Amino acid sequence: MNNYSQISKDLRRDVVEALLNYEVWWTYRNPDATPKYEDILNRYSSFFTTSKNAHFVAILLPLYRIFETRKDSINLPSLLRGLRDSQILPIAQLDKFDMQCAKLKSTWLKVATLRNEVFGHRSNNFTVEESFKKAQISSNDISKFVDDTFTLLNDVDSEVNPDSYEAYQVNAGDELNQVLAVLKANS
Repeated sequence: MNNYSQISKDLRRDVVEALLNYEVWWTYRNPDATPKYEDILNRYSSFFTTSKNAHFVAILLPLYRIFETRKDSINLPSLLRGLRDSQILPIAQLDKFDMQCAKLKSTWLKVATLRNEVFGHRSNNFTVEESFKKAQISSNDISKFVDDTFTLLNDVDSEVNPDSYEAYQVNAGDELNQVLAVLKANS
């Protein structure tokens, strides 16, 4: 597979994007953190409500992209097909990765429902509320999906190119807490 490194890099960038946005979104929703900043969140409610919604969408879009099934786009299923065709890895290892993808499919379908019916397109068959009810996705589902996707991409990458492993330090949630603390201190 000629462009494995670039495809892998793009997919890893997508999962880190989802992870960073998850951290910010969860910081807004975290019942342990938000009460101490409630006055700031209320004072700038339009901004923070918009930001929370934008970060939620920014979680879903890269997660959708990673697992979409189109053959003409960069996605994990195409990457695994390419690795299988190029015979870079043993069939047993690729079968293991395919099984990991299959385990993630039920959550991806929930992500796809929201992307396809609410955020990427607006369905005229369902209201936004109906689409969310249909998806039945929880913050725990999203967190686990992000973590499992991150792990899977690292596993694939380390099998093909062990020298390319990069550990990502993500702390967008901590940085948002710092911003909120500064706003509170200066109000």
